[in-house]
Order: sequence, then structure tokens, then C-alpha cells
Amino acid sequence: MPPFIRPAKRGGPPRSVNAREILNAFFYVLSTGCQWNVIPTDLRPRRTVWDYLDLWDWDGTIERIHKTLHIKSRERAGREAIPTTAIIDAQSAMAR
Repeated sequence: MPPFIRPAKRGGPPRSVNAREILNAFFYVLSTGCQWNVIPTDLRPRRTVWDYLDLWDWDGTIERIHKTLHIKSRERAGREAIPTTAIIDAQSAMAR
């Protein structure tokens, strides 16, 4: 399986940010629901984290990670990797 987070561009300076630190900041915001401007100081600066989130959203990294984790969690639960049926409850569907 290819790496989800692409290596730094060739010919440029080496990446100075550890991708795991960026992911830790993402997970912190997602798990606590805190605002971006109150990310703890022991994590990367919020501007750095936000820039990586923007870049990884643009190049599809976030979508690739999400899709893989979704499939793996379904398989671990003993389900098909991709759902084959959808159920829509008439009470939850809005009438237009």
C-alpha cells in the first residue's frame, strides 16, 4: 500500500514538520471539539496545522485516509467493506 502522506517535494528543503504531530493536532480538535485558536501549545501551531489540513484536503490525502479507515473498521466489525443497502426512514426524510 502506498503511503497516505506524500513525501516532501524533490529538490526542496526537507520537511521540517513531523506528519504525526499534525495528525495528533487533527485528532485532538476532532475528539475534543475545541476551536482551532485554542489548540494546546504542546501541539504544532494552529496555522501550521491548518495549512496542512488545507493542503491534504486539496490533494485528496484526507479522503484517502478516511476511505481506508472506513473500510477497515467495517471489515473488523465483520461487515462488507462497502455497504450494499441503504434504508431511508420516511419520518427522517424531509418532504419538499
